[in-house]
Amino acid sequence: MDPTANHMSPFAIKNVRMFIAFRIFFNARFYYPVFTIMFLDFGLTVAQFAFLNAVWAATIVIMEVPSGALADIWGRRNLVITASLLMIVEMLLICVAPKGHATLLFIRATGQPHP
Repeated sequence: MDPTANHMSPFAIKNVRMFIAFRIFFNARFYYPVFTIMFLDFGLTVAQFAFLNAVWAATIVIMEVPSGALADIWGRRNLVITASLLMIVEMLLICVAPKGHATLLFIRATGQPHP
């Protein structure tokens, strides 16, 4: 190896810096406190909100492998588009959710609304 070779740091490359910034901000989840306040304002209890977050986290873990298989079958692009459309539907549902009516937003496993 040539000792006089110029070793450039990977951080000197703009795309590397941009990718690192993207990963940091993508994983920071700055909206979590807003979601907490919003769902509590909808009438959910802290326990119900925690349960929803646990289900959300478990779904991410459980669907990791099947989503890869679906990407192999349908194509990654189609899966990303489908996920984006589902996210739009989710946001629309959040926009029209009635305030203070937790029984419409949180149904127990028995199928009965939570009192």
